Amino acid sequence: DIINQIEGKKVVIINSEQLNFNQQLFVTSFIYTYINLFEGLDTNIIPFKNYIPPILVSDLQTTHQVFLI
Repeated sequence: DIINQIEGKKVVIINSEQLNFNQQLFVTSFIYTYINLFEGLDTNIIPFKNYIPPILVSDLQTTHQVFLI
């Protein structure tokens, strides 16, 4: 049983000069979409607000003998 342990850097600093244009474009678009992800709507839209349910003549579950167990 051999264990190889490699010591890494304690502080990692990434300069923006090391990133190429495609990487910078990806980072900026990711940050922009992540920030806008949590913006909510001004009002809650209820699509079925004006919907009137149909009048049931009989209970279909008891008519067809279908029950949830």
